[in-house]
Amino acid sequence: MYGNTTSQSGPAGICDTINIVATWEVNYWATRWGVTTDELLRAVSEVGRNVRVVHAHLAERERLSA
Repeated sequence: MYGNTTSQSGPAGICDTINIVATWEVNYWATRWGVTTDELLRAVSEVGRNVRVVHAHLAERERLSA
């Protein structure tokens, strides 16, 4: 789920932040990382909108809960 870090580019292939106003983008990242939209939005509120930082945060939470 969180192990694939070869590419973290967004849907357009160039953005390094998550646009939380765009529902389709929130759904894209939540689906890509196997989390709910609520989990994704919580992570964004905790660490900011940077794709790599959010991904690392979610991966760390998953690791700690395993």
